[in-house]
Amino acid sequence: MSTLELFPEPQPNPALPTADDIYDAYPRKKHRLYALRCIKRAMKIVGPARLLELTQAYANAVSSWPKEDHDYIPYPSSWYNGGGYDDDPSTWRRKSKKGRASFA
Repeated sequence: MSTLELFPEPQPNPALPTADDIYDAYPRKKHRLYALRCIKRAMKIVGPARLLELTQAYANAVSSWPKEDHDYIPYPSSWYNGGGYDDDPSTWRRKSKKGRASFA
């Protein structure tokens, strides 16, 4: 009996999201391979289902930002490495620029 028969390679659970699924949900697409490594590390901390849920919530919040602010969306590797998914979700929303005082 071979070692492979005694210890078969674990099969991924099809019900759980993959790192690719989470990357696809993130609102900015940069440095995919590095981002996937960072996502896999974050998945070990909060779990894949929860990480996908938080990523989707962040993407939803960012979608309401003005177009000119989309340049400020962090690269996915920065967001996952820095634990951005663990931030207070209320900080993900941008306040409207309307109603601010102008100092012209």
